[in-house]
Amino acid sequence: AWLRHHAPAAASLAAGGSVLAVCAALVFGLGRLLHSGVCGGAAVLLFAWTLPPDMFADRWLFTLTLLLVAYVLVWRARAPSLWRSLWLGMTIGASLLTLSALFLFPFVLSAWEWARRRRAGDGAAGWRGQTAALCIPPFLFLIPWVLMNWRVYHRFILFENSRAETNVITGALGL
Repeated sequence: AWLRHHAPAAASLAAGGSVLAVCAALVFGLGRLLHSGVCGGAAVLLFAWTLPPDMFADRWLFTLTLLLVAYVLVWRARAPSLWRSLWLGMTIGASLLTLSALFLFPFVLSAWEWARRRRAGDGAAGWRGQTAALCIPPFLFLIPWVLMNWRVYHRFILFENSRAETNVITGALGL
């Protein structure tokens, strides 16, 4: 809010350009990890040609954190380890601080990986640690939010406070 509405125009423009550059770098990294540097370059060109409309609105931070989650997810998929799972859990936690759209993702990913390992006949060695590294850190990021809501409203609020307002509902429906 400060960058968009209260900062000097030069600072707001510099911040927007920096976020756009980091997003383009993450898109390039995704393409490079998935295929090659040429694919990464093509992905950046496509990203520049079809910039998301909310890139310069109030959801720019969520776009950035979502691209970071996607990059770390692909990075982890190339060589799964406890450390990379912890990084993925932390990036999901950072995205939950901006918008709660990915709150079920760690559980779904863990269930899918468990089913895949079971079907392949792999043992559960390391699976429990990676599941914990995926599922616990995102919610540790929310502890300050929950504590603040407890002090203000005197009840447990994990994501949003009560029902969404009419303008939020119509916005979510795209109306």
